[in-house]
Amino acid sequence: QNVRKGELLVSGIYDSNVLGYGYMRPQGAVYARTVHNINIEIPLKYQKKIYTGEEIEKKTLFFFSKPIKLYRNTGFLGTTYDTIYKIEQLCFPDGTRLPLKCHTTTYLSYKYESLKRSPEQAIDIAYSELDAQISEIINDGTTILKKEVVGTVNDNSYILTCTLTLLEDIAETVEFEVSELMEDK
Repeated sequence: QNVRKGELLVSGIYDSNVLGYGYMRPQGAVYARTVHNINIEIPLKYQKKIYTGEEIEKKTLFFFSKPIKLYRNTGFLGTTYDTIYKIEQLCFPDGTRLPLKCHTTTYLSYKYESLKRSPEQAIDIAYSELDAQISEIINDGTTILKKEVVGTVNDNSYILTCTLTLLEDIAETVEFEVSELMEDK
């Protein structure tokens, strides 16, 4: 039968003619036939990040909380650098911490290179992505009733469209405080 989202189907409140209202933890499952549409587009031309090997490292020593720069200013680096931060607490050989920390910032230069992939490579990538997305949707107790997959290739990309029809438990548990219910009466 048809139900709407948020509609109460299983309740933990029961009415006893002898004792009045009682409360218990209900358990139930609500199975519904659901349809999920998945669209994946894999371009045949793409940009890949290639590291150039150029590295710029800046170290700053912190004595208590006062910074002491151990590098020269390099100016504005631009946007084609990845940044890696590393913080080291300095200690004596016996493990006693010193009030010194060394912050190291490393900038790795990269550029983008234009590459092409074959339609076969795009198909493999698209199906791998489809498997990953389906595994996120499906959980224990879910049954695949129907799976329709259509793939098309054009000059720019491979497009994979999948329609999944599932039988899945769509129940959501809503917690409530019994004291709140008693105050409403």
